[in-house]
Amino acid sequence: MCGLIGYSGEQSPNLFYLNFIMSDNDSRGGHSSGLMLGKQIEKTVGESTNLLPRMHVLDNKSQHVAIAHTRYATHGKQTAKNSHPYKYGKIIGAHNGVLSNYEEVCETYNLKTPDVDSKAIFSLLSEKKDYTKLDQFDGTMAVLFTDGDDNLYVYRRNNPLFIARVDGGVYFSSLRASLDEISDDVSEVAIGELQCWNKGKLISTVEIVPNPIAAKKIVNTDWSAYGTKTKSYNNYASSWNAYGMESYTSRDYSPTVDTYEVNQYTSEPGTSGEILDMADCIDDLVWEERHTLSSEQSKLLEKAADILRYDVTSFYKDILEEDNQELPF
Repeated sequence: MCGLIGYSGEQSPNLFYLNFIMSDNDSRGGHSSGLMLGKQIEKTVGESTNLLPRMHVLDNKSQHVAIAHTRYATHGKQTAKNSHPYKYGKIIGAHNGVLSNYEEVCETYNLKTPDVDSKAIFSLLSEKKDYTKLDQFDGTMAVLFTDGDDNLYVYRRNNPLFIARVDGGVYFSSLRASLDEISDDVSEVAIGELQCWNKGKLISTVEIVPNPIAAKKIVNTDWSAYGTKTKSYNNYASSWNAYGMESYTSRDYSPTVDTYEVNQYTSEPGTSGEILDMADCIDDLVWEERHTLSSEQSKLLEKAADILRYDVTSFYKDILEEDNQELPF
């Protein structure tokens, strides 16, 4: 399970919208995160909040395509390098799902077998220049990619993917919740067709009928078999109350299994990312000690985490407002 986020529009994307949607999708990732804006790609280990310090340095003028991803690793190491989006030639893309035959596809087309299954998709598309080759893969798939020229390609086979229509553009997300906060026109992306969007307009659709190359071994495409996390995303969501987004906190993102083996506190000392890591650490403490802390103690700790996040997000909010970025609330 990973989170997939995208944008196509006449104008540049709203960076607060992107960050908000990525934050929602952190409940589907957490191992690493990445964002492509135009031709710029930023990646980090951990959750998407670690990208906040880089948001204000991105060139967001006349950018009509964005692709972002929150990764839950099933193949390959949990590193920033292995975070989506991936770039192969002109192709830049991200994938949500698990492929069961990527090794066989690479063998068939004489491609180097990658350490991350998703990379095989964009390696093949770049090599063959035939986007209907998506039919060669087996497993679970939702894919966003671009080949330049302001095109955003959208393909959904089975994994969830939603679209929100706003003035002048469209946003995509694996989760619907955040899209409902920014648009009254949200729906599921159609299954089985490759859509091409350009500056917020759907310009073509091509039916993709799966014709996968047979896998030589059985691969578990159920993401939950690869482990899960302890983090409660209700605590993160509550920080948005400072901006009036109260309905966002009504959704429960708390997982049911208490296993998370990855050290997620990896930001550089003295950075905004370290402050956000401190807030995450407090959240984890509240969750792990939920049976021993009193209600008052839990609320005080949650308030402390919210203050830390509010200070950081307020700082970047001011920067974005200076760049005439409209706020979503």
